[in-house]
Amino acid sequence: MPMRIIAGEAKGRRIKAPRGRATRPMRDFVREAVFSMLGERIAGSRVLDLFAGSGSLGLEALSRGAGEAIFVDRGSEAIRIIKENLETLAMSERGKVIKAEVLDYLRKAGFPERAFDLIFIDPPYRINLGYRKEMLKRLAEGGFLAPSAVVIIEAPLRSSPPGSPEGVHFRERRKYGETAVDVYVKEENTVGVEEGAADGMKVAICPGTFDPITCGHLDVINRASKYFDRFIVGVAANPFKQPLFSLEERTHMLKKATAELENVEVTPFDTLLVDFAHKVGATAIVKGLRAISDFEYEFQMAQINQAMDEDVETFFVMANPEYTFISSSAVREVASYGGAITGLVPQGLEKELMEMFANKFGRLKKGAV
Repeated sequence: MPMRIIAGEAKGRRIKAPRGRATRPMRDFVREAVFSMLGERIAGSRVLDLFAGSGSLGLEALSRGAGEAIFVDRGSEAIRIIKENLETLAMSERGKVIKAEVLDYLRKAGFPERAFDLIFIDPPYRINLGYRKEMLKRLAEGGFLAPSAVVIIEAPLRSSPPGSPEGVHFRERRKYGETAVDVYVKEENTVGVEEGAADGMKVAICPGTFDPITCGHLDVINRASKYFDRFIVGVAANPFKQPLFSLEERTHMLKKATAELENVEVTPFDTLLVDFAHKVGATAIVKGLRAISDFEYEFQMAQINQAMDEDVETFFVMANPEYTFISSSAVREVASYGGAITGLVPQGLEKELMEMFANKFGRLKKGAV
């Protein structure tokens, strides 16, 4: 079964996976979510990939800048394929492959010369809770965990997280459809694991491209933000849409337009939406709707996001009838011909936006603002 590296120096490169039911590689969107969560924690890290299978997790880490990865699996075919994948990706010098049953390896290889910063455990779902507990215990007692270590365990959602042995702290469980990802850290370490919201705080994100922000956008932000303690406007990089304005320009416009809203923050992001929600501790996604056509698309996106994390809900806010005809694309078209955008964009941004449009389109009619 062909797979691909998602990001980094080997982005898009194909890797092989062992055949048969015994190997169940982590799904791509779950793998991307895990690595987005780890963020800068990956660079230069020492990685241990247990139940390695195809080696996809360790290989992804190497592609994203990990310094070294050790792959452990008991299957002969898995060992052969991991070695082939390392060679194909020119990573053999940074990868070591060990054929062993995982618990046997942890018993025999205790107190390695260098502990591990990241440990991925992706066992077959038939592996029971007791086995998972024993693995964590061996990792903690055997000197495998560096001071800032993070342990990631994939498990079926129906199973409970293993208890934490002494020296290891259970950080959180993230849900992606029928898959659970349990995150453990060394002691109370939170390095490289994004922090959530304070207890009891209601946090929402309102994502969009905002190219540019319109009066309709600001109206939805103003109305919806009243129902949350923190309301984070997420400015999406969204290179697939090829925005007219840069991410920095769009973020600047949003910050200026929402400056008087005390609980509103503006943050750019370039990750999956559910990962952005995790990063800021949000449990709600707020989307504005102008027409039935908006609902059809947003309904599909809401279902996808819930499949990835059922704890993040989507809330729809109907547009004020005064603004239903306004869209960013309409503003861009009017401005491209030098037309007036008064009443289409927030008042304090009209002049600045028209100057920005003039720089983009090279035309600005007298009296347009």
